[in-house]
Amino acid sequence: TGTIPSELGGLTALTKLFLYQNFLDGSIPPELGGLTAVTSLLLHKNFFTGTIPSALSGLTVLASLTLGFNSLTGTIPSELGGMTALSARYGGLSLMNTRICGTIPPGIKGAVTPDPLPVCPSPSPPSPPSQPPAPPPSPPPPSPP
Repeated sequence: TGTIPSELGGLTALTKLFLYQNFLDGSIPPELGGLTAVTSLLLHKNFFTGTIPSALSGLTVLASLTLGFNSLTGTIPSELGGMTALSARYGGLSLMNTRICGTIPPGIKGAVTPDPLPVCPSPSPPSPPSQPPAPPPSPPPPSPP
């Protein structure tokens, strides 16, 4: 249980990090983008919230990134399109049972499940400005004596 310590991002020689099914919560620390030698980063089946950090684009040798079964929202950052080592053969980028939506960046097309991602909901239109309350009625004129 708990969160992923941001200090893990300093383990630059680490090649595999398996933290799946550990009841972890909070957001995925962007510092994990410092794990430049990691080929497998398995974070599925936890309780992560927030968005996918664009800093993960620094993981250029990453073949498998599993983020499924978390409460992640938003879209795949376009920067992740440069993660061309992601491979469907090794798991690619798994986003099953998340709330990630939108388009898949071209550089990783074919390595992402599900494909296609759900369409993102349209933002709600702004509410019309509320009308100020009507002024109270004027008092009647005084009656003559």
